[in-house]
Amino acid sequence: MTKIVILDVGHGNCAVMCDDQRCFVIDAGPGTALLEFLLENQLKIVDEILISHADTDHLKGLDGLLDQNDIDIGSVRLNSDAAKKSAQWDAMLHSLDDRRRKNKIQFEVQLVEGLEIPFLGGVVEVLAPSAYLAGKGPGSRDSDGQRITTNTISAVVRASTVDHSVLFTGDIDDVGLDHLVASGQDLRADILVFPHHGGHVSSPASATHNRQFAEALLSAVDPGIVVFSFSRTRFKNPRPEIIEAVTAGNSRKVMCTQMSKRCLEQSPRYDRHLASVFADGRQPGNCCAGSIVVAGADLQPSVVAHTKFVSTRAPNALCI
Repeated sequence: MTKIVILDVGHGNCAVMCDDQRCFVIDAGPGTALLEFLLENQLKIVDEILISHADTDHLKGLDGLLDQNDIDIGSVRLNSDAAKKSAQWDAMLHSLDDRRRKNKIQFEVQLVEGLEIPFLGGVVEVLAPSAYLAGKGPGSRDSDGQRITTNTISAVVRASTVDHSVLFTGDIDDVGLDHLVASGQDLRADILVFPHHGGHVSSPASATHNRQFAEALLSAVDPGIVVFSFSRTRFKNPRPEIIEAVTAGNSRKVMCTQMSKRCLEQSPRYDRHLASVFADGRQPGNCCAGSIVVAGADLQPSVVAHTKFVSTRAPNALCI
């Protein structure tokens, strides 16, 4: 059965679409969580890896995969970013290009709207950025004079199986979101992985700005479940005004990978968590939903089980 796993990688993003043998990776997280998940599940064939943008918490985990001789990686796709000056970004590009030259991997600097990749009876679609934004690139301005940043060209990717669709938004900012909505595409998905780990949507950003961004994104996607991927040991995500926008006036459910310090100052610690799948926060006892597995018509942990867990461990949680 094809499943989509939204991995708890701490402060970062990573998801895996897979069966028992092959997988498709969307972002690689900040550390070793992706590699640990693949090894735990004996997944040795990675057909595709999409890196949404050049931030370390979305790509550093790729290092660990590239160093594994027994993991076969087919293709890595990303977009160029001349404005990103980090040593991690530069080293990653050199490493990928070296492997391309040696015919060890396909490396494509092209990840734009319109790309569709069938996979295991489902499909992975790239909805943003447009070729226009990717072509302009970070450091430039669009036709309205708005500044294009690394986050503006963050890839927005929808993974769909027969039963469910999940929208991964990377760290898209308000300029990128304006262009995405204006494209007229159908952006709806059952599950939305919220950008910026539920933190400020730009720098600087007011609570009003954060809420307006969230409302615009939620209106376009209309998800039933909104996921926030973060580490409880970094920052105090998600922002209250963003949770208020998510939960206002409808039946949307919130699922966080780890327990926010805004919900519970002390670690929730537990003898046995809701799910057995690998999660970065499981060993220290920091998980809330942990890693979320979308398999067939089922969700693990289920919304009911997660709601009970939160109400028991953190009765004053933002999402209650």
